[in-house]
Amino acid sequence: MIAPAVARRGYVRVAAACAVVTVLAHTLAIAPAAAQTADEPLLVNAVVAQVDGNPITLQELETFAAGRGRLLPPDERSNQETLLDSLIQSYMLRGEFSDQGIVGADADVETYIDNILEQSNSSREDLRAALDDLGISWDDYFDRMREEMQRLSLVNREIRSRVNVTPEEIERHWKKSDEFALSSRVEISDIFIPYPERGGLVGKERTRRTIAEAYKAAKSDGFEDAAREYSKGPTAADGGLLGEFGTGTMAPEFEEQLDRLDEGDISEPFDAAGGMHILKLERRLDGGRVPLEEVEEEIREKLYVEHLNSRFTRWIEEDLRERHHVTVHLRRFVAMPRYEGS
Repeated sequence: MIAPAVARRGYVRVAAACAVVTVLAHTLAIAPAAAQTADEPLLVNAVVAQVDGNPITLQELETFAAGRGRLLPPDERSNQETLLDSLIQSYMLRGEFSDQGIVGADADVETYIDNILEQSNSSREDLRAALDDLGISWDDYFDRMREEMQRLSLVNREIRSRVNVTPEEIERHWKKSDEFALSSRVEISDIFIPYPERGGLVGKERTRRTIAEAYKAAKSDGFEDAAREYSKGPTAADGGLLGEFGTGTMAPEFEEQLDRLDEGDISEPFDAAGGMHILKLERRLDGGRVPLEEVEEEIREKLYVEHLNSRFTRWIEEDLRERHHVTVHLRRFVAMPRYEGS
C-alpha cells in the first residue's frame, strides 16, 4: 500500500510495484526458457515487436524476463504477452525521457533506493540477499530503480497538473463512506477502587467501605473532586473522565448502569473488572458522522492517490501509445519460451 504523503510526491503505483518491500516479501517464480530441440527453428533473433522502428528480439524478451522483468508486479509478468507489453512500455518511456531530457544520475538513484529502504525498514544487506536468492543482479535492480525514478519525474511533468480533487468530491466521499459513520455514544467519568490482590473478604469489605465514602463525597462535593481524592483509576487526576464510548461496546455491567442514567446522573457503586466503580454519565451523543473538517485532508489525500493512479494508467495506455508507433509480432512465433508468474 502507498502512504498518502508519499503518493502526494508522485509515488504512484508504477514505483510501488517494484519497491524493495516487494522484492523482500515475495519469491518470484519465473521458469527459465524452455530448451529448443534440434527440430525447432532458432528464433532468438526473431523480432517480436518494434517501437518507433527499433526492434525487440525474442532474445531481448527472454533476457528481460529473466532479469528486470522479475521485478514487475505479477499481472505484468504473467505470460509472454504481458512481459512484452511491459518491455514495449519501457522502450516508449525511454523515448520520452530522451525527448524531455530526464536523466537518472547514479547518485540520485542511490538516494532513491535509500529512501525506499527507509520506508520499508530494510537494509541494503537485506535487499542484496533477497536479490541473490532470486537470482537477480544488482545492476538489473539498479536499472529498474533508475527507470522508476525517471518515471516519477515524467509523471510530475505530464500528469500532476491534470489531477485535482474538488471540495464536492470530498464531501460526496465523506457522505457515502461507512468509515466516517458514528454510532450513538456516551461520554462518561469513573471512580475506580480495585480490590486488593491479597486480603480476601476483609480486603473486599475495606474496598466497599471506601467506595461508599467516595459515593457520598461525589454526591455532596462533586464527582470530579471525589474522583481526584478516592479513585485509583488512570484518569483520577482528570476528575475521572474516561471519554467517549460507543453504546453497546462496553462491559455489560457498565452498559446496565448507564441505561438507568440521565445526563449528569451518578450511578450507585457496583462491582466490575476487579474492583468497585461509580459512573457519571456526562452526556449522550447521537449517531452521525465524523465532522468533515476533521477528515477533509485524509479524504483529499486518498482521492488524490486514486485519481493519480487512474490518470497515469490512462496516460500509459492511451496518451503514450498515441505518441509512438508500435507493432507487435509475438503471435507469429510458436516456439516461444513459457514463463510462470507467481
